[in-house]
Amino acid sequence: MNFQSLKCFARIIYGDNGDKIILPVSVLDTLITMEVQYPLTFELITNQTKTHCGVLEFTAEEGTCFIPNWIMRNLYINDGDSIYIRNVALQKATFIKFKPDIKFVHLSDPRAVLEYILRSFSCVTIGDKLTFEYNNKEYILEVTEVKPKKACCIIEADIEVEFDVPVDAPVDKEEIKEIKEINEIKMNENEKKSTATKWGKTTKIAHFQGKGNKLNY
Repeated sequence: MNFQSLKCFARIIYGDNGDKIILPVSVLDTLITMEVQYPLTFELITNQTKTHCGVLEFTAEEGTCFIPNWIMRNLYINDGDSIYIRNVALQKATFIKFKPDIKFVHLSDPRAVLEYILRSFSCVTIGDKLTFEYNNKEYILEVTEVKPKKACCIIEADIEVEFDVPVDAPVDKEEIKEIKEINEIKMNENEKKSTATKWGKTTKIAHFQGKGNKLNY
């Protein structure tokens, strides 16, 4: 699929997490004539940067698309700006490194929240700042490393996750040490890996059960 220029508008739904966009039916018509890989993933490009996402539906007016507000912030674009979009096939992610904000590490079970939230996402790209709401609070996870490629699909993927020290963590080394000790990410009892993961160490997390809907035609 060649790049298509669309005017973008924010898709803001309270409590609606994830990276899925709404596209016009003309994009669907083009995809039907192609051999595409499922789940469908797309590359979004502006003059400054790029990212990747999934698709929710094909109901936008022709020439427009609706994008989650956090993605628009990452792309440095506003309502009415134009972006270039195309369908791309992404490899499954095997490893992701996140730099969380300090609020995230204060959650009682960050690992469980991560697994729950990522079910709403289709893919990750290095440099993305995944923004989501949980219990009426907003959290940010910056993607600092992805393997095997800089952008990968996370649907139905077994992924090792590593957490870096939070971007806004205290500078004092003793306080950082205390954060590490308090905010261990607990593993499930039936897992064979280590019982806890601290910042800078990896852990195998559960199989993501996000869904990719196949087009019927």
